[in-house]
Amino acid sequence: MTTDTKEIVEGCVTMTYPADEDQAVFYNPVQVQNRDLSILMIALHAERRKKKMHLREYRKKLRTEENLTENDLKMKLEEYEATLDATELVRLENTAEDGITILDALAASGLRSIRYWKEIPG
Repeated sequence: MTTDTKEIVEGCVTMTYPADEDQAVFYNPVQVQNRDLSILMIALHAERRKKKMHLREYRKKLRTEENLTENDLKMKLEEYEATLDATELVRLENTAEDGITILDALAASGLRSIRYWKEIPG
């Protein structure tokens, strides 16, 4: 980093911008906690969404392959759900087709968008 630039480190992102006030980048340090919580909540949503997708696929498979009563189906689904690790599913099965899409239309410096891209799996 040279003397004519400033550096911000937030989450796993390091952002360098000009120190010159005429070329200043809008950055609100008060919103760090808000950005952290946004990332946590979107990551949780991605995990739950992936788990729900797997359960839906498994239910479809059980209904076509086995002749089960509703209670048996429910029990098998609950057993299967207990074995799923949603965090691992999102990390391993990251494809563009079933991933999440986020529009950050009011981005100023782009820090939140970069953090989303780097820190949210799926």
